[in-house]
Amino acid sequence: MTQPHPYDLPVMKMTVDREVTLRSGAKTRQSALYVFWFVADQQLSADHNERMWWMARDLISKGILQRWAYVSCFSTCLPGQEDEAYARMREWIVAAVPEFQLATNQAARMVSNR
Repeated sequence: MTQPHPYDLPVMKMTVDREVTLRSGAKTRQSALYVFWFVADQQLSADHNERMWWMARDLISKGILQRWAYVSCFSTCLPGQEDEAYARMREWIVAAVPEFQLATNQAARMVSNR
């Protein structure tokens, strides 16, 4: 990420590939990318288990049940073009995330080390 300051956004990236049958009966390959992460006040994670641990920790130690958002992006592409599709998705994420997400990795690191 470049805004509001440079930081790494932790994301989980999944690539799927499947064979589909068209109406004509012909078979073809289809690929897609799915990218997601979790965000809460001052916390970011790409790992579901880490998010659950932080949620339990905050509830037990502070009495706060943190609200988490699940942010996801999905894009289809032709087989073999997954890297190009991911590059376009990254560009979109870098542009869009600062418009709706306040937490940055710097703040998340400070909270997780408490």
